[in-house]
Amino acid sequence: MSTATFYYPALRNDIDQMIHLQGREAWHALGVRRLNPGDAIRIMNGKGRIADGSVDRVDSQKEAWVRVLSVREIPACKPDIVLASAIAKGDRQSTMLDMVTQLGVSAYQPLQCERSVTKVSKNAVARWERVCLEACKQSGSAW
Repeated sequence: MSTATFYYPALRNDIDQMIHLQGREAWHALGVRRLNPGDAIRIMNGKGRIADGSVDRVDSQKEAWVRVLSVREIPACKPDIVLASAIAKGDRQSTMLDMVTQLGVSAYQPLQCERSVTKVSKNAVARWERVCLEACKQSGSAW
């Protein structure tokens, strides 16, 4: 089984720091992956920093503390790949964003075309960000 990856935007470049996972990330670690103290874990900040660590302690299904054992910086892929496309209907948009994020697209620009049926809502943007974050974690991308 591969090492589970979790998102923590405030990841520092310090070894032996304690990371406090809460909310959605803690639920995924404890409720879905069923991690226990001592289990290996990977943390990413979405900006090129990845840390390997181990679960130090857990509090029910709500919180987990992770001890960082090593930290490394991953350079961004060059050249940057930016995708601009019309907004797809239904779940196709989320599926497309998932796949292109795993392939390494670094930015997405939705196009509101003249004949587009789908409109961009605040909820849609939040959902797309969640999909891209999950795709980064799935593919092991640091960016």
